[in-house]
Amino acid sequence: PSTITMSTTKFAKPQRHFSIALLEEHSFVIGLTVRLILMYALPRLMDDGLLLQGVRYTDIDYDVFTDAAEHIAHGRSPYARHTYRYTPFLAKFLALPLDHKLDGNGFSFQSSLLSTKYFGKFLFCIADAICGYIIALLRRRQRASSSSDTQQPSQTQQPLQKQQQKSKQKQQNRILKKIQELIPTPSAKLVDALWWLYNPLPINICTRGSAESLVVLLPVLITVALVNMYQKKKYHYLHLKPHASKGHFQSASVRVSRAFFTE
Repeated sequence: PSTITMSTTKFAKPQRHFSIALLEEHSFVIGLTVRLILMYALPRLMDDGLLLQGVRYTDIDYDVFTDAAEHIAHGRSPYARHTYRYTPFLAKFLALPLDHKLDGNGFSFQSSLLSTKYFGKFLFCIADAICGYIIALLRRRQRASSSSDTQQPSQTQQPLQKQQQKSKQKQQNRILKKIQELIPTPSAKLVDALWWLYNPLPINICTRGSAESLVVLLPVLITVALVNMYQKKKYHYLHLKPHASKGHFQSASVRVSRAFFTE
């Protein structure tokens, strides 16, 4: 009798689309590139009237920042600029690309891209992308630690409870598998990037020239410094430098200082 041989070839899992994999693996580079392109293109299209007349994209506070930087370059106080109520460090940072060699006509810029018209936005976009990258890393670490905790079985559970939990987990896995077959869910890496790096709200804020990206980055750095400090059981004054800098940008950090040093 003839025997029918069954093919043992396994069907390969469908690979993720190339664009999705690119967004997952290079989220920081893509997020920063998108910010830099919008930082340069949208003000030229809207502020210069090439796309819309009378609609301004750059934040009005950015003009205050750049005027204060000009005062710093001339050796004057940044608070000589009316309505400037921010830290002098911000004006000092924005004055870095300015040529301090004054002549009869004032000062000149070293290059157009390093002028205060773009330099401040460039710093804000980098700070915003770094903030999103740190948030993604923290989410991945938290997910890895939670998964390791769930994999460790509890020794105090009774055999009946273990069987009930296993059956319940199997039922949940079947339901999730059916949902994933109907609706493709994004990977965890892509979700981490969507929280901040691909979020249009912080992209819009930093590319318009708002300094809120620095205000957000500093507490994120404070959190990372404190987590490392408590894990390594080493206390150093360098861990408090981001918190001290945060006090210059926002006085609210002084009120929440106690929460960082309570168990």
